[in-house]
Amino acid sequence: MIRMALDSKLRAIVGYDDILWKIRVGYAVVLYGALSLVLSKEGAMSLALSNETATRLTVWWTVLCVGALIIGFTLAASVIDAGFQVKKLKVVVARDALVGLWFAGFPAENAEHVKALCRIAGEMSIRELPEPARRDFWPKLWSNILWALLPLYSVAPIAALLAIYIVWRIGS
Repeated sequence: MIRMALDSKLRAIVGYDDILWKIRVGYAVVLYGALSLVLSKEGAMSLALSNETATRLTVWWTVLCVGALIIGFTLAASVIDAGFQVKKLKVVVARDALVGLWFAGFPAENAEHVKALCRIAGEMSIRELPEPARRDFWPKLWSNILWALLPLYSVAPIAALLAIYIVWRIGS
């Protein structure tokens, strides 16, 4: 039963990784593809800047709309990514705890933990995790946020805000 639980947890982790990479690749393709269309020679930004009748307001609104799209799309993708990351990490800490108990020979005082860890799924709340797994969950989550999610989802919005600021400073 425990071996089956470990195998199913490994399959779940692989499934969550697959979903996460699809989200991240889709985010990069859509975001940077759209940016290249907007910023290309025939894109909205070039038309706004090269048009002799374009006003500062036209350029400002174009930059503001592009910035809002970038920030909005990034927020949506990061929230979806974070949700799946949390689900995956719950399965990871449950599997790690099961492996630890396996090597400890399943002490009798951990019988309830073993039952909970065998049935645990990514959909369970964090409060439902057994205490050892819950303690292991938070450092892993913060590490993933700091080293995976933050770098991936912060570059484009920061660049968008910088572009908005530059256009605002030039316009004033």
